[in-house]
Amino acid sequence: MTAPSPTVDTDTTRSEAPGGNSRGSTRIAVIGDELLAIACLEIAREAGLDVVVVLSRHQLVLESATELAIPTVDLNATDDLIAGLGQHRFDVLVSAANQRVLPAAVLSQARTSINFHDGPLPGYAGLNVTTWAIHNGETEHGVTWHLMTDEIDGGNIVASSRFEIRPDETAFSLNARCYEAATSTFPAIASALAAGTFTSEPQLAGETKMYRRRDRPQVFLDPAAPALETARRARALDVGQRVDNTVGCARIVVAGAQYIAHDVRAGSPDPARTSGELTVDGSGGLRLCCDDGELIIPRLTDTDGHEVSARSLLEVVQQ
Repeated sequence: MTAPSPTVDTDTTRSEAPGGNSRGSTRIAVIGDELLAIACLEIAREAGLDVVVVLSRHQLVLESATELAIPTVDLNATDDLIAGLGQHRFDVLVSAANQRVLPAAVLSQARTSINFHDGPLPGYAGLNVTTWAIHNGETEHGVTWHLMTDEIDGGNIVASSRFEIRPDETAFSLNARCYEAATSTFPAIASALAAGTFTSEPQLAGETKMYRRRDRPQVFLDPAAPALETARRARALDVGQRVDNTVGCARIVVAGAQYIAHDVRAGSPDPARTSGELTVDGSGGLRLCCDDGELIIPRLTDTDGHEVSARSLLEVVQQ
């Protein structure tokens, strides 16, 4: 994949560049619970910034910082960010793959606080926005680095990047591409911080949509709904196996019971079958005939996570 080109704002009327320390090097604190935090601290150091502390729950992030002789705060052991940061003097706080809402008392410890957001602003603020972008049928997505304020994802934009959503995109793959975009855009930010030319600009006017943790798509496999649309919404809930799925799962109701449908995809219509008809294919996957095609379900589990045979399920239907 060709990495998206970063867009770094250059309007010098919009924000003041953070000052460096007495040695002339801007001091950075990094907080984040994914490997993106490692990439950011390495990029910052390559740009000549002084990374003075790393805060994380991720063991590899903490170990990487320790190997570089950077002090760490293990957020598995403490949630007291104010105390953890208060032991260090820094100019800029960089939040990368951090889902905490940082209070004003934390933000006030830095002259500038910058957050990475895995969606375009202001249209996709909040959590799980890669899921919502696919679910909503968007054809384009993006990432945003922005200043942190008391308004969630509401601060001035520092840098942004846009790219196409692929036809077979899942939340997992789109999230990975967002992290790639983050590492391609952050070097320009780090260089601007080091040079004292860092700027930002207000978010464009438009509807702000805030997705909360409690917002979860409901995706049921319905033979009356367009098969391609249902398959797309099922992919929106595919977050991969690396993280716990706190968003939701695609479900199918058979004989009054709900089952989790995994790896759902759309297939061509079969004129010999009727809408709502269930069959089992040669590989043992379940197929649901829809009005305009079919849904192919290679794997099923019950709501407790136990594997369910499509053939045994079909036997229940045929009884």
